[in-house]
Amino acid sequence: MKIISTFLIFFFGFKVLANERILIKKSNEMFFLVEFADTKEKMRKGLMNRKNISEVNGMLFLNKKPRIMKMWMKNTHHDLKIIFINEFKKIISIKEGKKFSEKIISSKTPVLAVLEILKSCKNFNFELGEKITWEYADLNKLDDFMDKLIFCQK
Repeated sequence: MKIISTFLIFFFGFKVLANERILIKKSNEMFFLVEFADTKEKMRKGLMNRKNISEVNGMLFLNKKPRIMKMWMKNTHHDLKIIFINEFKKIISIKEGKKFSEKIISSKTPVLAVLEILKSCKNFNFELGEKITWEYADLNKLDDFMDKLIFCQK
């Protein structure tokens, strides 16, 4: 099992270095990695134009302060769950984004963050009011979470 854990860290580690990764923790002690939209360009582009995003579980969009967030699915090749998170890190809304749709998907109130994940991930369940936390993924400490780290199962 240790060999598999080391392989996963090594394999995903090289992909992580290409894009900043965030470790997401749900209130039920479930952990998973997502890309971090840490620049204006990454926030603008999101997961658009990617035919294969199986190596990532999703993307986190983080604001410096809460604001109304508007998302869209133009040029996005996958259906997504769009999870709006308030300043208390609680889920206040979950919406579905249909691939290639140009319909604007907006938070009704200001949010601190938006988490986009593949809708097809059967083991990623989210509920309104659930707490979501995040931190930069330190690959050296990832082994501490390996037994709780999950990946998208379609």
